[in-house]
Amino acid sequence: MVFDDAGFVGTDNFDYRSRLFNNEFGFFYQSAPLSAELNAEFDKLRAKSYLWGSPEWLDARDKLMAQKGMKAATTRYQRFLYKFARSTGLIWLF
Repeated sequence: MVFDDAGFVGTDNFDYRSRLFNNEFGFFYQSAPLSAELNAEFDKLRAKSYLWGSPEWLDARDKLMAQKGMKAATTRYQRFLYKFARSTGLIWLF
């Protein structure tokens, strides 16, 4: 989390489950120049990122799911479970 002149840098997942079961590490800081540098770095990373994988990765996944075999069946099942959890709201429990 980065604010104008302060923030938190660490491994915290910022969800309820992680706060109960994981030991996270991080630190708070107070520095406007550091906040500006972290925001610039974040903007660079976001500019070259994809929400759900690169187009090449998504194409490879679709080709795999169209095949026969255990790996394809497992991938299709994972997609089914994800879509089910998302559509029912269960995704927020994990």
